[in-house]
Amino acid sequence: MRVLITGGLGFVGKMLCSEIMNAGKLTGPNGDQQTVTEIVLFDTADTVAAGVPDQLAADSRVRVVGGDISDRDTVNGLVEGCEGQISVFHLASVMSGQGEDDFDLCLAVNLEGSMMLLEALRALEGCPRIVVAGSCAAVGACSAVDDKSKFMPQSTYGMTKALLEMLVNDYTRRGFIDGRTVRLPTIIVRPGLANTAATGAFSEVIRGPLAEQEVTIQVDPYLGHACCSYYTAVAFMIALHELPTNALPMHDRTMQISGMRVTVHDLMVILNNLAEIEGLKLPEINMEFDPEISSRCGTLPTEAESDRTREFGMPMDTSLEQIVWTYYYDFVKCSGEVYSRPPVGFVGLGNMGAPMASNLGRNGFPVVLYNRTKSKAKALARFDDRVAATYREVAEGAKIICTCLPTEAEVDSAILGTGGLVEYLTPGSILIDHSTVSPATTMRCHAACLAQGASFLDAPISGGPEGARTGMLTTMVGGDEEVFKQAYEVLKTTGKHVVYMGGPGTGTATNLVNQSLVAVNNMGACEAMLLAQRLGLSDSKTLLGLLNKSWGGSSMMERSGGLIGEAEESYQPSRLNQSGAPLRNLAKDLNIIGGVLEGLEMELPTTAVSAHALDAAMDKGLHDADMAVMYYLMQDGTVPAPRQIKQPVRKEIVPMPVMPTHSPFRGPLDVRPPSPPHRWQR
Repeated sequence: MRVLITGGLGFVGKMLCSEIMNAGKLTGPNGDQQTVTEIVLFDTADTVAAGVPDQLAADSRVRVVGGDISDRDTVNGLVEGCEGQISVFHLASVMSGQGEDDFDLCLAVNLEGSMMLLEALRALEGCPRIVVAGSCAAVGACSAVDDKSKFMPQSTYGMTKALLEMLVNDYTRRGFIDGRTVRLPTIIVRPGLANTAATGAFSEVIRGPLAEQEVTIQVDPYLGHACCSYYTAVAFMIALHELPTNALPMHDRTMQISGMRVTVHDLMVILNNLAEIEGLKLPEINMEFDPEISSRCGTLPTEAESDRTREFGMPMDTSLEQIVWTYYYDFVKCSGEVYSRPPVGFVGLGNMGAPMASNLGRNGFPVVLYNRTKSKAKALARFDDRVAATYREVAEGAKIICTCLPTEAEVDSAILGTGGLVEYLTPGSILIDHSTVSPATTMRCHAACLAQGASFLDAPISGGPEGARTGMLTTMVGGDEEVFKQAYEVLKTTGKHVVYMGGPGTGTATNLVNQSLVAVNNMGACEAMLLAQRLGLSDSKTLLGLLNKSWGGSSMMERSGGLIGEAEESYQPSRLNQSGAPLRNLAKDLNIIGGVLEGLEMELPTTAVSAHALDAAMDKGLHDADMAVMYYLMQDGTVPAPRQIKQPVRKEIVPMPVMPTHSPFRGPLDVRPPSPPHRWQR
């Protein structure tokens, strides 16, 4: 099958070509997967004369053609001889700023050229697929654009994109083509020279300083603008191409990419943080407000949302920090154009692992997926992902492998067991374990990987399934610092807060400290909500809003307190009986902590109380319940208390005696209360 990419030598076109080359297959006009035998990159003659990247030119499947897209014979030649076996990605376009400066050129390329292409496809046998690059400019200025927003373009560029959407809809409705339009927000951060888009400042403010160039920004630094990353744009186009024909109504073929609201000021803050972390000295950014350029940017939406994107699980960005750091690693730290990302293996696709692997795929990493229940891996796989049947296939398919497994026994089996990952690691491979395990298991994994010439990072995560879905996890990493830097791009894709804690085992140790706090703070949150209920404080939202701005606030108060409030207000306590963060996981973590404490010969009294309370919940069969269910066990008296706290009744106030802290006969007095046993039994 032939694949035609118009505008194929632009940055997005080259990256799209590379992704299709790596995948090797796309869905053909008949709905079946077909091998890509030829990729035609079409662009202007001047662009072709400037040269083709070696990576693309070296592939025998790639053919480059230069010419005028508004010339009928040229366009007919692009599809000639394919016998209907063709897919098209139509990216060729005059950009927004150039379109305002040259009305005739904008019409010739964006409208007449697109018509030539649609007519050429119409003349073919069958119903060829075409993905057209649309734009939020078709809608015009608004606070948020979605799939159903009304056309109100405020630029010639936007007008041509609106007309093109309608042409694709009607050509598809009439059965001439199988068209799909992706409505793009501004793509950032674009490498290389600035293009003619009015919105170029949103890339230049990052690109210029990182290239040690002074830049002048002429737009309002607080003007909101809808943006997405280049990896999301490319992955979205391919995913949209792969959807079945009947996934979208035949008269409504547009899908909006979700684009986050971005300002130049936001980008400058992230850039300064990046420079501080990486030790970079940045040149000055000059701010010279230009009302004309700023007003052109103001003709575009400030945010883009899409119900269809969520419905079909389409790629979407997780954070602006991720977009900026990705550009930094792709084009500054790696010092070269990167058109595709290396594959990453992922073992364990449970409540945490599945969304983490999905985020890797959405951000351009082909993922080699492994799960004991293979149907989970198959359901998660995207067009360029691969489902592995064995650990050996994972290790052979990726140099960086992540594991995220629920129990220590499964970690031991998957990594260290017979036929496990370590047996098949090659020198230079990096194994990253996101599981919660004991320090002893972590150190065995480090030693086993080292013996194979590979590297290991203990990288436990915190943030629950919610954080995994949104890419907002906290990741605490232990291991060799140079290996951490090599794996940082992968780690940053799944976690917003990625912190290097030190040498081998420090990530695991940090996580045990964190899980101790999770258990104690969850119990405190449940107790606080119970006290509030008994005191008649029924407005949980107001209460939590205040507490989270007070000393009593915590992440667990916000999370568990919020879940309790929702359950109480809806009169549905049973909604806490199932959870992506089940009690059994926290109980397992406390069991690991208990073993560590035994070796350290120390006590953690409040953690011990929390462990006993979890035992009571587990004894009631609440293994799969959310940790917030402890509220209801406290309510009915199931949770054992070490003692009852009662206010003594006195007829008169008796002053408390002053306790001496030093005895002239025996030295400092030990006035500590007796400690509970330092170990809790499971």
